Amino acid sequence: MQSVRTHIPPTIFETFPRAISSTSSRSLPTSPPQSQTLRQFRSSPQTPQQQPQQQQQKPPQDQDVGGTSVMSTATSFSNYKISTTTVPTAPSVSLSDPQKIITGSILDLFTGRPSLRKLSLWTDDATYVDPLTTAQGRKQFEPQFYGLRTAYSNIERLNGRVTSGGNPIELDLKTRYTVKGVGASQTVDSKVKIFTEGEGEKMKIRRVEDRWNDDLPDSPIRNAMRNFNSVVKPTVVSVPKSIEEEEATS
Repeated sequence: MQSVRTHIPPTIFETFPRAISSTSSRSLPTSPPQSQTLRQFRSSPQTPQQQPQQQQQKPPQDQDVGGTSVMSTATSFSNYKISTTTVPTAPSVSLSDPQKIITGSILDLFTGRPSLRKLSLWTDDATYVDPLTTAQGRKQFEPQFYGLRTAYSNIERLNGRVTSGGNPIELDLKTRYTVKGVGASQTVDSKVKIFTEGEGEKMKIRRVEDRWNDDLPDSPIRNAMRNFNSVVKPTVVSVPKSIEEEEATS
């Protein structure tokens, strides 16, 4: 007697394409029972349409926003103990992370908040120039910033923003200085130029020019005064010997 084969049509679930899990390499049975298929379908925690959306809601910890690493910038400001974490810029100017850190450190130094951590962003042979001083090398430029608080009772930045994000970085500053013991104050408008070398985390300051009223006059008398300040000030201004010593007493 010849047996008769009966063709059973596939269930509605068997007509759907199966979703392949990206977290498992196991292959599914080719023809699972209908009850097993139902259990898999009902117990599935998410549909293929929901999975990409859930992945988008979980960004990486060090997220890039417009090419800027948010986590690394905040961490670097903290590592160097920089108070000026918001660097104002002109509308058309953008700064890289290292440029933001360097500019923030300069704004701190110019308001009488020096530290060896911030000054470690300078090369050992860097130069600082203003109308009264020419200081070259670490032994000369560090006392210029530590000496500000000995001469002035208050230093207030009234205005400031970055006008160029190239090399040099350019800042327009307006600062009010109050002389210690006298009480007289003077407001200075200056153009600050920050020359750097290196890229990324290796970027360092090699020269800073503080041009009062965007001018750095040159004359024999002024040059003599600059040389005098660069030599004499380091002998009367104390600079901490190490970061550990400075932070232990702060």
